[in-house]
Amino acid sequence: MNEDIVIEYLKQTWLGVTREKGLSGNEVYKYNWLQFIGPSIKSFLHKFEEYVNGNETELLFVQEIDSLCLKFEGIIRDLISLRNIDEFRTFYFDRNGNFKWQNINKYLNDSNIFKILRPNEVYFLRYLLIDFKNLRNKVAHSLNFLGEYGLDNMILLFIAILRISKCIVLEESKE
Repeated sequence: MNEDIVIEYLKQTWLGVTREKGLSGNEVYKYNWLQFIGPSIKSFLHKFEEYVNGNETELLFVQEIDSLCLKFEGIIRDLISLRNIDEFRTFYFDRNGNFKWQNINKYLNDSNIFKILRPNEVYFLRYLLIDFKNLRNKVAHSLNFLGEYGLDNMILLFIAILRISKCIVLEESKE
């Protein structure tokens, strides 16, 4: 397994599909999640391959972990949107009437998440991002120690990406 194989695989998942969001003034923003997570995955796999090949490589993944942790909130929000579950509130209005997005804690603790993700996926993401490891909160508030940017947490994030990539199976177009 190398970075090219992994990126090619992810291109074939919902993370590689171009999405469109309407903006004000009838503008359309086009993106896919691989644009945002691909560089961190490539960097991780490149460093890891260098290490496995016996090259002296420091196995610290500060930028990769910081970047991937913060992307999960948007990835899960889009996953909810793609599944079109009416009961799942991805946003709210505060007491002053201001529009606010829900955060990842709300998404992963809402019972509707089980309509999208299998229980094992939900528990794994909770463990990694908001509960025991609490990586998302630690990254967002600069609470990680340098040792928490090691191979163990990077591999767990990589596994989380692979697991969430298979949550929506793309139908092949039949012509």
